[in-house]
Amino acid sequence: MGESSLLMDTFRGHLLTLDSVTEGKSPVIRLWCKDEEGRVRVLRDRSFLPYFYILGAEEEDIRKIRSSEGISPLKAERVKKKYFGKEIELLRVYASHPGDVPVLRKVASKLGFETFEDDIPFHIRYLWDKGLVPLSGIEARISGDEIREISSFSSPPPELKLLAFDSEVYNPRGTPDPERDPVIIISVCTEEGVEVFHGEERKIIRDFVNFVREKDPDVIAGYNHNSFDIPYLLKRCKKLGIELSLGRDGSAPRVRSAPLPHVTVAGRLDVDLYRVVMRDVGEVKVKKLENVAEFLGIQEAEDRVMIPSSEIYRYWHEDREKLIEYAKDDALSTFKMLEKLLPIQIEFSRLIKYPLEDVSKMGRGRMVEMYLCAEAVRMNELIPKRRGEEGESYTGAVVLEPLSGIHEKVVLLDFSSMYPSIMISFNISPDTVAEGDDEDVYVAPFVGHRFRKRPDGFFKRILVELIERRKRIKEELERNYDPLKDVEQQTLKILTNSFYGYTG
Repeated sequence: MGESSLLMDTFRGHLLTLDSVTEGKSPVIRLWCKDEEGRVRVLRDRSFLPYFYILGAEEEDIRKIRSSEGISPLKAERVKKKYFGKEIELLRVYASHPGDVPVLRKVASKLGFETFEDDIPFHIRYLWDKGLVPLSGIEARISGDEIREISSFSSPPPELKLLAFDSEVYNPRGTPDPERDPVIIISVCTEEGVEVFHGEERKIIRDFVNFVREKDPDVIAGYNHNSFDIPYLLKRCKKLGIELSLGRDGSAPRVRSAPLPHVTVAGRLDVDLYRVVMRDVGEVKVKKLENVAEFLGIQEAEDRVMIPSSEIYRYWHEDREKLIEYAKDDALSTFKMLEKLLPIQIEFSRLIKYPLEDVSKMGRGRMVEMYLCAEAVRMNELIPKRRGEEGESYTGAVVLEPLSGIHEKVVLLDFSSMYPSIMISFNISPDTVAEGDDEDVYVAPFVGHRFRKRPDGFFKRILVELIERRKRIKEELERNYDPLKDVEQQTLKILTNSFYGYTG
């Protein structure tokens, strides 16, 4: 046994989230984990390389793929993948750095080669290739904090430390301007209660940062803070010459602007509850914090302080205590909302195999797409290139006009998982679309689309798995109710029913 083997340890715990950084010139995957005692630990993998696929190229063609800056592939290997159910051969092309992939893709495309899977974020590629599941179990052979081997195991999610915050800004001229208008209050809520920081702006922000670092939450949440609070605080910090060091590595939050502002905080799970509410709480039409809190049974409007946002500056001068109570109520409502809505977000993350901070901000269609991508990797299917937003129009669902009048002896039919069941029954999937003279096909009424009856399509296989999994959980719940299992079956239902809309 070598000396390196003797120095190896085994880490066992939960994966919170992951990201990638560059150390020197090399990419490093960082896994933010909790061990079995609940202590946070970051593990690193320096051995994983970014890659993408090229169709129609030979090994000798790889030498031609070189950018004007001198960027070229590190190596290439011929592999077999399934593409719409048919086995094909293509090249897996490795790069030295994730940033090189789009450059090499552009060069390969100019040479007439077709590329695939060239837009998968590096850390997501690692997650899928290693078969890891966020907020579930991982076991790793490590040397120090360096990963040598890693695998996943099924486990309930870990206990998470939560923190919610809200900020108030001085706004005598209406819409606040970060170049001019200071932050006057930051209110924070944890399991221990509400804290309010107010007074001189530099001290407010520093106290807030110190509080976050002291409490070390796993989850940071706000209500529309990705679009307002965090970007505003970052601009104020820049103007004041201080750091908003909220990350577990001491870094400031990063804001990605397209298509909507998207905040990431290193080592923590950032959840914008406004995005969750926009997607999941359609019953509330005007989605103000107090309206949603009342609908969810968290806090009645008459039980909290209400101040019009345009009057914040006036209360700062004339009734500061009332403004502070208002800020406390905002932080408390946000925290209680997080407690209520977080469990299903956790299950979405585990089901889709995508980090919670991203899943909580995704639309339903994007969630289905990421689930399909993760399953494609698992099944050795090549992920097709994404189509542009423009596409050919199609006829919508058939709606039969009802006959007006009073009806007696009315029969109500309720189909179990109706739309997914239709897709399964008629083998509707991109890889079963029939072309040419295929005769053993299903034909869609009214529109005439044709789908091969055999073999089972990619969508059918996945939908059958999802429906059977939910059925097993519901049978377990009938024997022994478990709230976590109930949340899991709800996420399975939502994702399964989203497939039909996604394929539209």
